[in-house]
Amino acid sequence: MAKNKDVVLQLITDSIEIVGNAIAASAAGALSGDPITAGVAGGLGKAFEIGFRTIGTEISERMIGPREKIRAGAVFAYAAADIRKRLEANENPRDDGFFDKIHTRRSAADEVLESVILKAQREPEERKIQYMSYLFSNIVFNPQIDVHTAHQFVKIAEELTYRHLCIMKLSLQANEYGVLDLEQANFTLTFRSVIKDCFNLYNWGYIDGDNRFMYRLYELYAKGPQLVGDSTDSKYQGLMNKDTKTVEGIGKNIFELMNLDLIPNEDIDTIVQTFK
Repeated sequence: MAKNKDVVLQLITDSIEIVGNAIAASAAGALSGDPITAGVAGGLGKAFEIGFRTIGTEISERMIGPREKIRAGAVFAYAAADIRKRLEANENPRDDGFFDKIHTRRSAADEVLESVILKAQREPEERKIQYMSYLFSNIVFNPQIDVHTAHQFVKIAEELTYRHLCIMKLSLQANEYGVLDLEQANFTLTFRSVIKDCFNLYNWGYIDGDNRFMYRLYELYAKGPQLVGDSTDSKYQGLMNKDTKTVEGIGKNIFELMNLDLIPNEDIDTIVQTFK
């Protein structure tokens, strides 16, 4: 066990260039059982004995590149630091058997953690890794998410680009960014690409059709088949409620589980500039 601990701690240390010193120190402290976490030792024992060390060793022994190890370490760091913070705030991890091994099968927690790490280590958009890690740490505290739904959410997170995630945040905070009174923008290649992402997120159900930002885009562009490749009259029905600015269904779940509200404002501003 000590060897396994050393391996995952090394992965966390190596991830500092992505996560920063504070997150790495918090995660390492939690996995080392430092005095800061003594008051929640029972919770930590349950939350962190879920495969961090075993999976960390397996990751290190696989034939993966140095950069992939750094990304894997970043998942451990972000997730462990977030779990630690929530335990210290007296939140309780789920107690529905999510961490329990069943006969010869691994625990559901082990499966989901490994899934997040495998996808993150191959993720070239490293800005996504923080939010993919939060997906796991939030599932640790949410008994409503069974293992199959967890895998579905991880797969969705893998398929979305970082810009998709930024657009999801923008769609909820459009008024704050001054884009609800948009006028026609110049049809640059970047602009067309952003619009395509917006309508894709709507079609996939990750932004609700009643969202005010989407309604404005529909008014301006959805009847222009040159943007989306075909007629949109039937696709974009139900965009008429201007007063709603919430992400519904799976989109809302993804937004909350990935903590997308923490995406830096400057990354949203980059998208906003394409509309001007």
